[in-house]
Amino acid sequence: MSHAIVRRHPARSVIIIALAAGALGWAGECLAQAAKGTAASYPVRPVRMIVGTDPGAAPDILARIVAEKLGEHLGQQVVVDNRPGAAAVLGAEIVSRAQPDGYTLMVSAAIHTVTPNVYRKMPYHPIDSFTPVARIASSPFILIASPGLGASTVKDLIAYAKANPGKLNYSSPGNGSIQHLSGEMLGQREGLKMTHVPYKSGAASVTAILTGDVQFCFVGLPPALPHVLAGRVRPLAVTTSSRFPTVADVPTAQEAGLAGFEADNWHAVIGPAGIPKALVARLNAEIVKVLARTDVKERMLKSGATVNPSTPAELHELLRSELAKWAKAAKAAGVQPDR
Repeated sequence: MSHAIVRRHPARSVIIIALAAGALGWAGECLAQAAKGTAASYPVRPVRMIVGTDPGAAPDILARIVAEKLGEHLGQQVVVDNRPGAAAVLGAEIVSRAQPDGYTLMVSAAIHTVTPNVYRKMPYHPIDSFTPVARIASSPFILIASPGLGASTVKDLIAYAKANPGKLNYSSPGNGSIQHLSGEMLGQREGLKMTHVPYKSGAASVTAILTGDVQFCFVGLPPALPHVLAGRVRPLAVTTSSRFPTVADVPTAQEAGLAGFEADNWHAVIGPAGIPKALVARLNAEIVKVLARTDVKERMLKSGATVNPSTPAELHELLRSELAKWAKAAKAAGVQPDR
């Protein structure tokens, strides 16, 4: 039996390896240049900005303020697409499954880091399934009550609830929302028996007070502010560490006797995981420019929020820390995953 003799040529191997390495380097450079080109020419068609609530809720109000001006800066229309349901999970799922090309974005809120602690099965990971782009605003939650309840302070509300166990109903934008969790925490810490009534949005939960279906709720300030200023609901406390300018006479939860009761209803732009870094940088830069506009700052403030821009890295850290924070809060309140 004869055996073929294979002769190796070290020089030829070195040449092949060098060519391969050069080809890989060239390919990488082409991809980098393509990404830069995509970022520079983006967008060539309208951008969809998903909101996981009905119109009139805080994320919707703030998204529309940003979308209008961002469209002017980008030279293409930014269309707000309301996809309410399951405490914004439905809208976030759509975004998580979208192409990472910058044409599907979402204005999310603090609820994004709460739902994983309330729902047993999530169709996405709250951090890994998304690309952080920029935080846009901060807003307090506000505790409001029906004027007919006769409660002028948080202490009045608690006293009434203790004297009338099971008679108080409170609304929220849905099971698993921060507003729902806040009501649960209030009931747990004060030993109150109350009934939770979920709605599809913050605006709907406020309407429920106006119609008399519920007596109080925690809600984002934007949908509540017009009714607070008109005297249709009674504000009892805001959940931020300091008072908010447009409702400066409303005490903080801490001042109202709820020590440690604090929450920032931050809002941010996110997209599906995998958006090229150059495109993320372009989007972040344009959003920051929008938030620096005086007219945007004024509209935000009148709507119950303050502009609060961030880098993508800062937003990523915020998502991470908030996820841990609300996991701890849900456990302390005794809230168990129900789906």
